[in-house]
Amino acid sequence: MSVLGDRLRQLREEKGLLQRELAESLNLSRVAITQYEQGRRVPEVDILVKLADFFMVSVDYLLGRTDIRIMYATTYQPETSAHSNKQSTDILPDKARQCLKDFEEFIHQKYANPKSSQ
Repeated sequence: MSVLGDRLRQLREEKGLLQRELAESLNLSRVAITQYEQGRRVPEVDILVKLADFFMVSVDYLLGRTDIRIMYATTYQPETSAHSNKQSTDILPDKARQCLKDFEEFIHQKYANPKSSQ
């Protein structure tokens, strides 16, 4: 088997999906999914992107170029981030919340635009 095939099968099984169910979800044939998993066929780039999006991993992860499964957001949305973490930060003093906000902005500035941080 190939790295792609192994990872595709592992991700599919973790979701509890049959090959047929995955194929239907992505508008592909079951035979294509079988061939991808067995390493007998390599999906086109657009299919790789569909698979990565479906499993919320990067194309690099599927291809074995990284072992990091987390797919990072392509845009930074501090309001969304702040709202999703609001409950966990409500118990903190004002100064601690401000420190977290400042740190979040610092990280965004440092890594969102790598050329400017060099």
